[in-house]
Amino acid sequence: MDRAVAVGKLEILVDEGGFLASLVFTPDRSGAEWNTEKIGRYLLDNRLSGVTPARLNGIIRSFASGSGRVVEVLARGVPAQAPRPEEAEWSALEVPPEAEAVRIAALSSSPPPRLERIRVEKVAVERIVRKPSAFPFLQQKEEKVVEYVKREIREPSALDPSVLRVGYARKGERLGILGAPRPGKPGRTIFGKAIPAESLDEALFALGDGLAREGNALTAQVAGFVRIGRQWADMVPFAFHAWEVRLSANGGTVLVDFSPGNPRLPPPDAPAIHAKAVELSAEKDLHVLSEPEIAALLAEAVRTGTALSGRSLSPDMAGTVETAVAENRMRATMSLRKARGHGAWVDIKAIGAAVGALKLKPLDADRIRKDINAFLASDQLDLVDYVLSEGVPPEPGKDRTIAWSAAFLPPEDAAKIMKKLADFPGAKDLLPSLEVWPLSDGTKVAFVASTQEFGKLSSPVPGRNGRDVFGTEVPAQKGKEPVIMAYENVGQVVESVKSSADGVLFYGFSGGIHRLRVAPHRDAVIEPSASPDSMSASVSIKPGSGFGDPATVEGVLRDLKSVGIVHGIDEAAVANAVMSANAGNPVPGAVVASGKQPVPAGGVRIEWIMKTASGAAVTLRPDGSADFRNQDRFTDAPSGAPILDLVPSGGKGEDGRDVFGRVLKPDRDPAIVPLPSWNESIRSEALPDGRTRLFAAIAGELRFDKNSVAVILLHGIKGDVGPKSGNVRFSGAVKVGGSVLSGYCVYSGGDVQIDGSVEAALVSADGAVRIAEGIKGGKRGVVRARHTIDAAFAEQARLLAVEDIRIRNACLLCDVKTNGHLNLSGERGALIGGTVRAKKGVDVHALGSENGVRTLVSFGQDFLLVDQIEGEEREIEKLKTLMIQTERRMTELESTGKGLAAVRSDKLKILKLIEKRTFRLFNMREKLEEHFPSEIRVRGTVYQGVILESHGRTLEIVGSRHKVVFIFDPHNGHIQEKPLT
Repeated sequence: MDRAVAVGKLEILVDEGGFLASLVFTPDRSGAEWNTEKIGRYLLDNRLSGVTPARLNGIIRSFASGSGRVVEVLARGVPAQAPRPEEAEWSALEVPPEAEAVRIAALSSSPPPRLERIRVEKVAVERIVRKPSAFPFLQQKEEKVVEYVKREIREPSALDPSVLRVGYARKGERLGILGAPRPGKPGRTIFGKAIPAESLDEALFALGDGLAREGNALTAQVAGFVRIGRQWADMVPFAFHAWEVRLSANGGTVLVDFSPGNPRLPPPDAPAIHAKAVELSAEKDLHVLSEPEIAALLAEAVRTGTALSGRSLSPDMAGTVETAVAENRMRATMSLRKARGHGAWVDIKAIGAAVGALKLKPLDADRIRKDINAFLASDQLDLVDYVLSEGVPPEPGKDRTIAWSAAFLPPEDAAKIMKKLADFPGAKDLLPSLEVWPLSDGTKVAFVASTQEFGKLSSPVPGRNGRDVFGTEVPAQKGKEPVIMAYENVGQVVESVKSSADGVLFYGFSGGIHRLRVAPHRDAVIEPSASPDSMSASVSIKPGSGFGDPATVEGVLRDLKSVGIVHGIDEAAVANAVMSANAGNPVPGAVVASGKQPVPAGGVRIEWIMKTASGAAVTLRPDGSADFRNQDRFTDAPSGAPILDLVPSGGKGEDGRDVFGRVLKPDRDPAIVPLPSWNESIRSEALPDGRTRLFAAIAGELRFDKNSVAVILLHGIKGDVGPKSGNVRFSGAVKVGGSVLSGYCVYSGGDVQIDGSVEAALVSADGAVRIAEGIKGGKRGVVRARHTIDAAFAEQARLLAVEDIRIRNACLLCDVKTNGHLNLSGERGALIGGTVRAKKGVDVHALGSENGVRTLVSFGQDFLLVDQIEGEEREIEKLKTLMIQTERRMTELESTGKGLAAVRSDKLKILKLIEKRTFRLFNMREKLEEHFPSEIRVRGTVYQGVILESHGRTLEIVGSRHKVVFIFDPHNGHIQEKPLT
């Protein structure tokens, strides 16, 4: 038992409903002592039971340790739960736009809701059941059976008829789902007394007119507005006009079905109905009523409230039947056209009479009758060229053919033989028939021998007689005989074709004619051989005949290579042997190749390709005068530029080779010239003549020192760029230890770092430009960069950058153009005077000056396009001037006409160039108007005299401003001012 003791006052508090009992303890030294046993008895005395000893221990410890009033909850009752009526979860039920306009009028004229609730009860129903007796001759027994069936009872509802919501639904549409009602649950007090639950007078959902309940789903029985109240809903009927355009069952008439809707709605869409009718009629080549006729038809139906069902929209047309017999009497046909609309039909008897009048033999009447009935029952409108009867055409005798026994070559090999004959100089003398039958694609080629039979004719086969549609016999023709045109060296012996010479057979077939010729042919024979020591080689040649391959230098070289003889070949000796063989003289053996003995070879010779710097402090101009600005101090090596060739040259020795190309090593020569070395800044390439060419792998300064070649990325100037250094033009980065003096320039293919300042000079970089001290332009200084420009200050200079320009202090009287930001970041970052064009805007501390110096700032556009536009305009003016000169020239030539066509052609070219450049100029100007997000940010003061411009809109500052931001609003086309936050 817990020994804790609490001293004070104790009381029990119970709320009015008896749902909560609490024990309240107030510490008091003059009060009673309380422990767990005493508190337990106190609770029982007040009819509170069920508190566990563990709970009592916790309570006494809480009272003993508390410094003030302590409340502990002892028991909680269970309140009664309220019942929930049957409620609906509704679908969207959106009102269509065409119904919204008349919704209020339609609802205001409708009667109030007639609400009913459905109550289901079980009803006892008695029925008599007859049971069979044990024996057939006995009477059946009758027994009364009571069954209970469910019955729905509709009762008037007393619900509030106020309308809370209105929607729209079409017939059959599901409106919502009813949730099941829930009865209330009774509660209980802390003393165990039961609290009854509430009951509802109207727990069921009431249905009005036009609604049906299927299970727990509500559906619309009619189309119209849905009125929804608290626990009820009904329908106010409101239907739309409904129409459908269709073809009739036989496809010959366009029909319309139309159900008039509410008369308050606009009339139905006659153009849409007409368009649908035209669409359906296009498939069957039908005609339909006009839009006004359809509109009048529908208006009358709406006025009278009469529905149209299957109303014809097509005009009337009578049916027709036509028959025809082909000119060769081998085919008889019939064409039928069904009636359109209410036109007269062609019946089966009229069709039968038209077919019978032809007197066709044979005639399948059952087939024709079946097909015509199927057509008349189908939705086809026309039956065109239906075959009534077809004759049996005569079959001619089988054409005689030629069976070829020659082994024809594949097409690719045949093409080579024909090309060989075509290229043969004496082809026309060898084959005179080439004048009448030239070589062509598709000709077959085979090698044949004298007296060889390579073709045999087939035996003749008789044909079969035919019969036309009137039963008259048509005699058959005999088969065709093959037509053979035999040219040189080909003979025909009755039923076979033979060759009269050794050579090549050419066979072609075109226009029904077989063409044959045999051309004499034999290739030359080449036999190469090598000497025992492999230091020489010879060749023997047997001459060819006809258009066979003669001995050729290429053929001899190919055969030499085939046996491995590849080195030291004397092509002159080969040519002499070939000439002798082609003159008809056999060549028994001619020496055509010799080996090479090894000889000493050595180091390399350097041949410079790149012009290296002389180191001179002066260069000569074309007129002979001295130029101290453009000096020749260093060698600039662009990336990929050739530098020098390493040419093998004596000293070390050369390997020898035998005729088979095998290497014969020479003795080593001790006198060796070492090759120069290079690093990754140099790229080497072996040339076909044995040289090695070195290229600059990167752009930079070329250095050749102690037999080592390298390209240095950075070119450094220790002092100023001035009289001592001259102008600097370098493909890589440049670092200037001093300043760039007036009248000098620095061109760099990379970044430029200047530790001093830039005077009235030119600094141009493909990368970034960084100037430690600043720019003193003197109205002539120019600094341009493809990336960024960084400087301490800038005075009377022109600054151009593709990216940002960052100046730590002031920018005075400068012409600035950038497609990035102009950022004057310091506390003395003032932009005073001059013109600034900054695509992304300006960030300054002070803009303008107190004395009102004119300062123009443009922003929000691609200002680099301006230079391109000006260049394009200059080119167009040049072309226009050239056009005027060309037109004058045409006027001068019109009298004679000589050369006029050429001048007109030049004028056309100029016109096309003007059109092309004008289109390009238009696109540039359009792109110039494109707006880019930008702002003029003034951290301090903007003074009077400052003019802001964007897209042709200007804002002149009158009076000073402090800490402001200017932006261009593309929506209203104005420059707006906002406070800097």
